[in-house]
Amino acid sequence: MSFILAANRDRDSIDEARKNWNDYQAHLEAPRDKFPASAFEIATSIWWYQFDLPEAPHDSRLMAFRMGDHGAPTWDNQRFSWIEIELHSAYSGTIVLRYPMVYRYELRMAESSHGIHGDWRYDEFTLTDEGNLLHTIEWADGAVWVIEASDLEHRHIPDATQEATSITSRSTTTA
Repeated sequence: MSFILAANRDRDSIDEARKNWNDYQAHLEAPRDKFPASAFEIATSIWWYQFDLPEAPHDSRLMAFRMGDHGAPTWDNQRFSWIEIELHSAYSGTIVLRYPMVYRYELRMAESSHGIHGDWRYDEFTLTDEGNLLHTIEWADGAVWVIEASDLEHRHIPDATQEATSITSRSTTTA
C-alpha cells in the first residue's frame, strides 16, 4: 500500500495529499516497536521530507550506487549483502545512505528515462510481513528502487564550509 508516492501525490488535491501524509505518519507509528531503530527515526523525522534542507534527499542527484557482500569468504559462514547510495544534495554537501544488511532489492529504470535517474523525487518506508524495512524510492525520470533491508543509516557530509550533521544531531521526531 502506498501513501505518499507519485501514484497518490500526482493525482490528489491538497486536502487529499494532507490526508495521505497523515495516514502515512499513522502507518509508521502503528508498528513502532517493530521498525528498525534508525529507519524509524529517519522516517518520522521532520527534516527527512523537507524540500529545502541539505540533509534531506528530495531533489538530490545520484552520484554513486555501491553494493557488495560482507563476511568470510568461505561457504560455511554467514554472508550478507549491503548497499550504499551516495547523493549530491540539492543544496550542499553529500548524503550517504547505507543499508547494512540487504535481503532483496529491485532497481528499475523507466524506458523513457534515457538512462538518467534525475532528482530523488519521493520515497516511502514500510515494513514487510517479516518485519524488514522496505524503502521505495522514486526518481524524477521514472526509475523506481525498492530495497528490503535490516535498517537504514543516514549521513550528511557538508561542503568544506559547513559542519557535519547526522540524524542524531537534529530533532528527528514529529510532535
